Amino acid sequence: PALDSIPGYVHDDEASNGLQARAIAEGQVPSLFGYGWANLPLLGYSWDALFFKLLGDSLLSLRLSSAVLGIASVAVLALLGGELFNRRVGVIAGTLLAVAHMAVHFSRVGHHYIHAMFAVTLTVYLLVRAFRASSALAAVAAGLLLSVDLQVYYAGRVAYVIVPLALLYFLVAGGRARLRQHMLLVAWMFGGWVVGVAPIGAVILGDWASFTARTRDVLVLGGTADTQAHVFSVYGTHDALTILKTQVWRILQTLNYSGDSSEQYGSWHPILDPLSAALLPSAVVYEIGRA
Repeated sequence: PALDSIPGYVHDDEASNGLQARAIAEGQVPSLFGYGWANLPLLGYSWDALFFKLLGDSLLSLRLSSAVLGIASVAVLALLGGELFNRRVGVIAGTLLAVAHMAVHFSRVGHHYIHAMFAVTLTVYLLVRAFRASSALAAVAAGLLLSVDLQVYYAGRVAYVIVPLALLYFLVAGGRARLRQHMLLVAWMFGGWVVGVAPIGAVILGDWASFTARTRDVLVLGGTADTQAHVFSVYGTHDALTILKTQVWRILQTLNYSGDSSEQYGSWHPILDPLSAALLPSAVVYEIGRA
């Protein structure tokens, strides 16, 4: 049966995501270097389209595409933990993600949100691997993944904050003795990024308004008139400092206390499970003490 005739969607966005992916799977999209539904680059829908192509046009195919990336994210996080610390840390991190309610939820629905978690985690793993093992191949792969981070769900763009900070750390912490070697790895990574980002980069520069449209729509300090009206109804003000202070406090509460109020997750339990909720502040205090 056609995708849009199958009941059981969690949210209208799941249906829209599926219809866009189906259009790619059926060859209705002439190029993946462009924008699709909600002004997200089309490559962000091509993973789901692959499952339609392989397993047929169904809600099961759409949701299975998310499940595979959710499971793979657990493995990548375990590898990252092992690379940064040791195998035990990696296993603990992967285990906590495997039972994290929010990650499980978005790994079982046909949204494209889970793509960003997988892509950014893999990017960071390859980056760390490149510098820990002096691997030019991992550096090139991390650069290529940065182009993917631009094209999956919008949260993937946080990689462009994380990666420069990590590179700065590696360059400073390596000292003068390893500066030349590390600069060479940065060059390999930059080369991979240029190759990966060139096709979509031409599209982005040619239509910057489309690339930034979603951000402008939903930005808490900007956005459309409807967004601003919603912000005022929630915060009772348009003062930027007041909004940001309230937002930060609510984010912290969401992890351990108040839960989430969105339409697409909407669990009124804290985002972290009780064990992680207890461990997170303890871990932060411990790390500050060690530093």
